[in-house]
Amino acid sequence: MGFKQGTHETFEVSNVAMATKDTEYDYVIPNGTERITIKLRDPASVLRLYSETGGSDYITVPQSSSYTIDGVKLSGKTLYLQSDNDTQVAEIIAYQ
Repeated sequence: MGFKQGTHETFEVSNVAMATKDTEYDYVIPNGTERITIKLRDPASVLRLYSETGGSDYITVPQSSSYTIDGVKLSGKTLYLQSDNDTQVAEIIAYQ
């Protein structure tokens, strides 16, 4: 995965450890974020993204895939994450 030069001057890489499957973990999006890409380190697992804690509506990120949210003001928002397998790591890059 390469970094394409654009309007984003800085970025922040984060890892969210997700020890237990089907358990909710949260990630607070850094201030000034305009684009975010997220994926699981393990290509054999599925990631679920929620916009609210305990929510029933979510986006499924299939195995070996990433998900990008671009062109919106995401500062201070929280993403809630779940995986279908234990001992996962969500890899997140937030562009400011």
